[in-house]
Amino acid sequence: MKPYIFTIVILFFTAHSIFAQANNSKTATAYRHTIYLEGLGAGGYGSFNYEYGYFQKGDLKLNARAGFSTYMLTDFLHRFNPDIIFPLSAGLVYGDVHNLEIGLGQMFSSISEINLETFKPHRVNRFSSFAIAGYRWQPKRWRVMVRLAYTPILQFNQRFQHWGGLSFGYKF
Repeated sequence: MKPYIFTIVILFFTAHSIFAQANNSKTATAYRHTIYLEGLGAGGYGSFNYEYGYFQKGDLKLNARAGFSTYMLTDFLHRFNPDIIFPLSAGLVYGDVHNLEIGLGQMFSSISEINLETFKPHRVNRFSSFAIAGYRWQPKRWRVMVRLAYTPILQFNQRFQHWGGLSFGYKF
């Protein structure tokens, strides 16, 4: 029984190596990593984002994104106490150079507010949901990405807000 297991393991790693080399030769210019700045969008008024393309088949690409944004750097007492926002999303991008993008995500925000009983700042953590529907321009051989997207937000999962964003990025 053990020789069969050894043979199966060897065949698995050989096949994996062959398919990995074939996949790398086809997608030599397909950059999987993107960093970008987004004005407005899911991160509030502006955010810095990292995106990883974890699957590609033909013109269909799946990606995951994590971002960081800050809104106010000081609280109402003028002490350093930044409001922070972390947008996380998964998306589908379809196209070659001109792409259609759709996706869903969650935004975690940690905001400094006034406690009405003690009149001291306290931190409030909330989640909001958002969607992405947009156009993305990313030439295959260039390392640039430009995106215009409609990103409606379900603020604190209670109130719907129309929102949109413009992104400029670098692929590597």
